[in-house]
Amino acid sequence: MTSHVADLADPPASPRARFPLRPELGFAKKVRPLGTPGFAAVKLFAPMAANTQQVVGPNKVVAVYFTLKNDAGEVVETNRRGGKPLIYLHGVKAILPGLEQALEGKKKDEQFSVTIPPALAWGDHRPEHVEKVLRSTLPADMNLQVGMLLRGTDPNGRPVAATIVKIEGEEVTLDRNHPLAGKTLHYDVIVAGIRDATREEAMHGHVHGPGDAHH
Repeated sequence: MTSHVADLADPPASPRARFPLRPELGFAKKVRPLGTPGFAAVKLFAPMAANTQQVVGPNKVVAVYFTLKNDAGEVVETNRRGGKPLIYLHGVKAILPGLEQALEGKKKDEQFSVTIPPALAWGDHRPEHVEKVLRSTLPADMNLQVGMLLRGTDPNGRPVAATIVKIEGEEVTLDRNHPLAGKTLHYDVIVAGIRDATREEAMHGHVHGPGDAHH
């Protein structure tokens, strides 16, 4: 079923609210076109000495391609179909704990598969995060549908998200758990690149690049 997204308040939800991984878009540098209209080569890292072999570890900037599947073998998310690699700073909890542990010590061009239990992914599904609300408490002009993701803020102003899991008359059931909470995740991963983090990246705890929203 196609996912729908609606906004309940102005503040946007955190990127981590929906996705298990967060690509640092804009980090890659486009160079000369390959000759195919609309496509260009992408340079991720500066050349390294021939005898230097980087491995994934703390204060390394890592680029990975991945495919995420569920227990049924269905693809949940992938960046391998013409997408950009996910680029992150290792060791600062920028990605799921189980995936970060699996990447530790890997080398460029290594390929591997890993199964991650809920405890090292999005945690268990918590029943107390499922609640029923009256339709009248939601915006009147909103076309509610099962599977729709609602974004809003809690009483403290922090962004929250909830998925509509059931609609019965005037009663709407919302699930504030992450959509992958309680799920075992199956990743196929390719390490596309590794480099040392810059001093600023290590200090700030994230990858820098063109269009960096943190500065």
